[in-house]
Amino acid sequence: MRFSRIRTLGLVVLAFAATALITSCSNSTSPQNKGQVETPQKVDLTQKVPQNLQNNSPQAYQYVASVQAEVSMGEDIYPQIQGGVSDHGGSFSSTYQGLTVTYSATPQTQDGVAGTAWSVTYDGTFTVDDTTTITFNNDKVFSGWTSNDGNSGNFDYNFGVFSQVYGESSGSVNIYHVEWNTDSSGTITVQTTLNYDQYSSEATLIINDDGSGSYTATSNGDQTNLSWDADGNVTS
Repeated sequence: MRFSRIRTLGLVVLAFAATALITSCSNSTSPQNKGQVETPQKVDLTQKVPQNLQNNSPQAYQYVASVQAEVSMGEDIYPQIQGGVSDHGGSFSSTYQGLTVTYSATPQTQDGVAGTAWSVTYDGTFTVDDTTTITFNNDKVFSGWTSNDGNSGNFDYNFGVFSQVYGESSGSVNIYHVEWNTDSSGTITVQTTLNYDQYSSEATLIINDDGSGSYTATSNGDQTNLSWDADGNVTS
């Protein structure tokens, strides 16, 4: 699948970026006025989903796992970026071979909730497996926002800059958008939107503390609705 291959390549580059970031944090001087960093609470969708759902409805379970992977990626890279800059905002760069990775974090309030906006930008070239070279022109490939208590957040993963490697896109902006929120009752709502060339899909996932949930996916006009009980039995 085209999107899977592009996302895999993107994750390879993001893994490099995270490694470079950690190295840069450990080797560089901390910015002035750096304050205590609040680490967001983890949003774990899989703990709220009965394991039996994997057998009863693999489609629903795989979607939950996929969304969890994307949310976790955002949560894992956020504290690294936040930890490398001042709590008043800032940015710094790390260079490896021909690629310069710039990380930034800026305090930002959304809908009355205090949080931090952050981003990863690539500039230069990066070679994958010594065979494929990707050229970046100050491209923002990863950006997001996370509330200080971790109960909500959103991020955009721009894989358009990677797709040109396969000759499948002109390299225009193609976004995978994930937005999650946990309310006071513990109900998690996750919305995802995928835009890739002429293809687009939207999905909404709701998981309640009692184990019940619903899965609605819309892709090119096709819609699937699933709900399950606390034992992982599909009820509709």
